[in-house]
Amino acid sequence: MKKTAYLLSLLMVPVLLCGQQPTPLEDKLDESVTGQPATGEASDVGAQSPVDVGGAINSYGGLDLRYLYRDNALSVNEPLANAVKSGIIQHTFYAGAILPSKPLGDGVITPFIGASRTDVYHDNEDLDNFDNAAESAYVLWQYQLDQGYTVRAGVEYGRSLNTVDDTEDYRDYHTSVSLLKFIPMENGHSLLATLKTGVHRTKVAASGFSASNRMDNWETSGSLQYAFSPFEKLTARPFFNLGYKKFEESTNDGRDDVTISFGVSASYDLKPWLQVVGSVVNIDRDSEGLVEAGSFYDPNRTNSFENWDVGIGINITHSF
Repeated sequence: MKKTAYLLSLLMVPVLLCGQQPTPLEDKLDESVTGQPATGEASDVGAQSPVDVGGAINSYGGLDLRYLYRDNALSVNEPLANAVKSGIIQHTFYAGAILPSKPLGDGVITPFIGASRTDVYHDNEDLDNFDNAAESAYVLWQYQLDQGYTVRAGVEYGRSLNTVDDTEDYRDYHTSVSLLKFIPMENGHSLLATLKTGVHRTKVAASGFSASNRMDNWETSGSLQYAFSPFEKLTARPFFNLGYKKFEESTNDGRDDVTISFGVSASYDLKPWLQVVGSVVNIDRDSEGLVEAGSFYDPNRTNSFENWDVGIGINITHSF
């Protein structure tokens, strides 16, 4: 069972680290672009000009606690997917800081740092061996221009841990650059478009003919996020993301993954520091390009999956 759990975990960990919807840290970054809080009522005026230069360090931290129902808890392909439905308890501790901004040419550049840890527990007892944790940390620079344009560049370190055996299953160094465009609309509605590309340098356990860097890939993605407030203190954010990964190392040489995710997240302010949050998310990954290892087995089908998440929880934030 432990060997099976390990093999499946190698398929799961890139999904766990990349996530299925914006994380609290990503929400905080987007807030700096839109001029709108990641939770709470949207405003009519967004960040259409660069932020003020200078200022003090703005640091923050928080806890995001969710209960999810996932119809494909291990993110694997059928027929196994039909047998692994589970409720999931997920909690994320996160902290970050926005450093003082400096003028540069026609815009303003701002450094960001952040780190997070997400722990996942399955309430299906058959999946106890798949309980895990994902940790990440990043440093990036954000260059903000007039008319809602923003450029980001940075490096993120991530890893996935098997909390049952206390081992590291996956490590990733992700260097990327992004272009964002914020479009404010009437009545507090807004649209945030993002185009991102970068390289993943990874490490997993070597096995047979499979090298430890076989998960290395070049990833390009585009996303749209629409924000509006149907009621006071309630913010809804439908989103859509299309991602493409190109693998060229070891047994993954020639593999191409296309991942589509969409859904809606929502938050309601109980207090300025406390929100009720909920989400419905679909993620569908299709994998192609590998040569079949005999008629009985198609490696691409192993890498493909679809799942649905429905979740509810709370988010606690604090600035200091």
